[in-house]
This record gives sequence, structure tokens and C-alpha cells, in this order.
Amino acid sequence: MEYNDEQLLSVENYQLMAKAYSNELKKRGFTVVQVDNEETNTLAQEIFDQLINIKSILLMLGGFLNTGKFYSLNERQIRKISILFDVKSHSLASKHPRDKTKGFLSFLSCEFCLIKNLINLSEKSNFEAEIKKLVESRLSLLSQILAI
Repeated sequence: MEYNDEQLLSVENYQLMAKAYSNELKKRGFTVVQVDNEETNTLAQEIFDQLINIKSILLMLGGFLNTGKFYSLNERQIRKISILFDVKSHSLASKHPRDKTKGFLSFLSCEFCLIKNLINLSEKSNFEAEIKKLVESRLSLLSQILAI
């Protein structure tokens, strides 16, 4: 069924649309349709790749200095960014130093770059509130980890 703003629909047509909508939700869940914006899409892809890179660092750290808490947060945010911007990972996880201290510093560096990019993306996309929540939860967890 093709949608037309000007057409007056019958009850049967509304039922067909509701069934199609319900079936689509069952198949794929909620999907966000977004107007194509190359700069926003590029930034979203970069953020997604950074999240994948942070995931590999966290795996290497193995919970060093309470970073284990970040792993589940990172996984949830990978799914969230993937759904909001329909992105997939194109990069392979880079190699990280095996020294846990250097790895932790690498994690912090990646994390700060990610937060900067998330803030930029929130200003350029229609999902400002959702992205700010991502930033807030990352900063909150960082402050817990870095508290002395």
C-alpha cells in the first residue's frame, strides 16, 4: 500500500496500514528514519568505530581499575548508535598495548575523543537528547572510575 497525504482512507485501509506497521515492528523492532546528511552520517560512523575500538581496549584491560563497568554500557551504546544512525562497523579493532597502564591511558584518550564527537553529533542531528544521555552516562561512569 502506498501512502498519500491527500487521500481519504477507509476503515479497511487504516486496518491494513496498522497491520503492516505491527508486522514490521515484530520483524525489526523500532526503526528511526532519518534524512540523509553526509556529515552527520560520517560522524556517526566514526563514533560507531570508536565504540568498537573502545570495546577491544576494554576486553584487553579485563576490568583493570574498574573498567569492567564500562563494557556493558559500551555494548548498549553500540546498539543505540547502530539503531539511531543505521551504521555498521567497517574497521577492524586496532592493536593495543598489552601493558595495562598504557592500555588504560589509551582507553581514556579514546573515551575523551568519543565524548567530543558525541557532543558534535548531538548538535548536528535530530537526536540531541538521546545523544546527551549517552554522554552523561559515560561521564558519570568515568567519574566513578577515576574517583580516588
